[in-house]
Order: sequence, then C-alpha cells, then structure tokens
Amino acid sequence: NSILKLGDIQFHIPEDYPGSSASIAFNNIQLLAGNNVIDTSSKQIFVDIEAKAAQYLAITSRRPELVNTAHLNGLPVFSTIYYITFDNDISVLDLSENSYPGNDLATPDIDCSIEGTGDALKLTPNCLAVSVDPSLTGNGQVLVSFSSPQSSLTLLNTNISYHVWMPIDINLNVSDDKLSPVEGWKQGDSCFDSPDSYQTSRFTVE
Repeated sequence: NSILKLGDIQFHIPEDYPGSSASIAFNNIQLLAGNNVIDTSSKQIFVDIEAKAAQYLAITSRRPELVNTAHLNGLPVFSTIYYITFDNDISVLDLSENSYPGNDLATPDIDCSIEGTGDALKLTPNCLAVSVDPSLTGNGQVLVSFSSPQSSLTLLNTNISYHVWMPIDINLNVSDDKLSPVEGWKQGDSCFDSPDSYQTSRFTVE
C-alpha cells in the first residue's frame, strides 16, 4: 500500500471565533486505487484543529561573559537574550534576536530576575538583555532566572549563568627601567643586517 498526497487543506477560522480550537467533519471518505474509487465510507471523520501557538521556549545567550568596561569609558555593555520557540505544530523558529517576547506572546509573558544582590548585573525591560554600567560594582558568577505566567508555555530551561569581570587598579613594577643593546649580540643569522639584541627586565604586578 502507498500513500498518495492529493494536496493540502487550509482552514481559516474567523478572528472572532469564540474558542481556541475547532472540529471539522469530513463526509463520504473515498478510498482510491490510482484514479479509481474502490470504496466509499459513509462515516464521518472529525479532525480537531487548533490555532498555532508557542508551546516550548528555550532561552540562551551568545555572550555569557561580560567585562564591565563602563568603569573605564562610561559606556554600558549589553548582552542580548535569545529565545527559541517550538510551536504546537512542531515547527521551530530560528535562533533570532528577541523573537520572544514579541507579537505572538501577550506582554508580560516572560518574567526574569537576578539571583542574589544584583550588584553585578542589570536586566533591561521585558527581559530583552542584561547589562553592566558604572553604577555596578560586583563581579563573578551571576544567575538570571526565567518563568512564564502562561500555563500553556513550557520553559525548556529556567536560568542562564553569566560571569561578570570587573577592571581593577593595579601597580606595575619593573626591575630595570633602562634597557640597553648588548654589544656584539645580534638577532637573526646575519652579523651585519640583523638588529641588536637588548637587555630584558622583569615586571611584577601588585
């Protein structure tokens, strides 16, 4: 036995339809053999259809490490949060910037919060990104948690771990701050064309 696809059937439900799903009845189902009808059933077959909706949500970040260079130049640093959606028709939307929350989910659909004191990382409105700025002084590992008030939306992961680095003042000390060429010592194989070799010095960081 083989299955022959005759075409696609599209159902259009009015926007003012009171429910989120509908049932369509098919009558006089015919069994085909090539172009010939070999059997006809008088039974009705009901097909349930539902509106396309997000069912699963995966949350990720392409930049899980941030260096708070805002303390050096005053400019905040952002890391975009990405949402991958799996619809109830098993289709998958590509990894795209801020695909959710968006037009397909009523606001607010994603809740987010920072675990701990929140002195190292900030969340932008609607959970679109995290950021660091000059007002933040913390560093280290930071966990951002996510949840959804929609019972029909399942989160495949509920947190993202970030690491925040903070620039600090350091002192560089050099053991010899005046270096001279070493007489008779050249770099390279040629005694005439090779540049002079210089003394070296050791740095220490405090």
